[in-house]
Amino acid sequence: MVSTPTPAPRRGMVTWDWFYVRYRTVAVAAVVGVALCAGVGWWWFTGGASAEERALEAIGDARNAVAGARAAGGYPEPLKQAEEHLARALGALDRAEYEQAITEADAAEMLAGTLLARAEVSEATVRIVRIDGDVRVKRLGQFLWESARERAVLGTGDQIRTGDDGMVQLVYFDGTVTTIRSSSLLEIRTAERPSDTTQAQKVSERLAWGTVDTTTQGNPDRRSIHEVSTESGAASAETAAEFQVQHDRERGRSEIIAWKGEITFKGAEGEERIVENTRVTVFDGQIVDRKDVLGSPRLVAPADQKTYLGPGDTSISLAWRPLEGAQSYSVQLSDKPLFSQILFTMRESGGSSVVMPPLAAGSYYWRVAGIDVDSVSGRWSETRKFRILGSEFHDFEDATPPELKVSETQVIGSNAIIIGHSEPGARLWIGEEREPVDVKDDGSFRWLIKLQRDGWNEVPVISQDAAGNETRIELKVYIDVF
Repeated sequence: MVSTPTPAPRRGMVTWDWFYVRYRTVAVAAVVGVALCAGVGWWWFTGGASAEERALEAIGDARNAVAGARAAGGYPEPLKQAEEHLARALGALDRAEYEQAITEADAAEMLAGTLLARAEVSEATVRIVRIDGDVRVKRLGQFLWESARERAVLGTGDQIRTGDDGMVQLVYFDGTVTTIRSSSLLEIRTAERPSDTTQAQKVSERLAWGTVDTTTQGNPDRRSIHEVSTESGAASAETAAEFQVQHDRERGRSEIIAWKGEITFKGAEGEERIVENTRVTVFDGQIVDRKDVLGSPRLVAPADQKTYLGPGDTSISLAWRPLEGAQSYSVQLSDKPLFSQILFTMRESGGSSVVMPPLAAGSYYWRVAGIDVDSVSGRWSETRKFRILGSEFHDFEDATPPELKVSETQVIGSNAIIIGHSEPGARLWIGEEREPVDVKDDGSFRWLIKLQRDGWNEVPVISQDAAGNETRIELKVYIDVF
């Protein structure tokens, strides 16, 4: 077993760009700045607000959100629910039940906020859902590269660039999830929604250099195409699929890997199919090499979101099932969920497990890939997380359920982004199948989940602290895209 440290990212690099700023951008920035200053001032002034004052403020926010959702139009059923919550908040205020008024007002604001997000996304192409490290965005018609922000909406013609330590995850209106890996540049070229005359929808991206991973959902009710092109050709999927496109600009060569489903390559000589678990090399618009690649190993232990009591309390072993055709395995450990920074890589040539070196308290992510007889790495496994707690989480006499609050739910296509906060050190699950959620060390979380049905979806959110206490919230999320 060999441990190979990852070189540190380069620092101190400065990039200068000419830039153009539209008047609208300046106006929006000015309005946002004034609103932010006003909000900070109000928070400072009302730091000791009474329950009645907090209830009045919550109801005011809810009224504004409901009014905005009503003006946006559409989705009458969830709007009716938001209005009912607001009415109950006003009733509780009249009875001087201020905490109940705040709860009902928060529910109204969250529902109305979901409708406003739907209205915004209906005109948008893609939203940023996760960022690791240095990620920049350049808007259509501008020359300034801005720092990317989570939840930002991008449009046709916008470009996304990742640094040596940067990665970013995007979600499209059709449910496609795109992950742009380190040292890459991607442009959003086309985003065509279904119209009154056609049920087809298409998204196309242009990869100038680097690597992009794409997961498409597929849609039985309409034709849905997602395409990633380079100077060497284009790869596209029309059904549920997972594929990767890499492009080396200096050599003019691309690699396309079909991990799941069937991919279509369009080049100088027409179209060719790329079947599952196949890697092709493309040069000058033609496929010049085609090879089978290994699938992903199945992880065994530890379970996802496993919590260890503290540094040195136990030996941590990572295990997986042997993969047919694998001569060895590569194991990566990172403190970033997208693996933008690798703490170290371990090569295991004999068995199907490795023992971790001593680790400090914190959260860690790990994954495994098989390596074939030609030393070619296969598909990475799922990512799992484990956590090593410090002494501050060792109160075993704690009988108080953990804090759990969902502050926002954003619906995009058939997906929902659920944003909230729980107790630091807690474990979290979302959905009927108890999907483990990545919780940051400060207790905050932001998670993308695929919804299962048209109309109302019941989405449980469950938090469990280190002492085993649980808190459960039942969300109701409305969609109408199926």
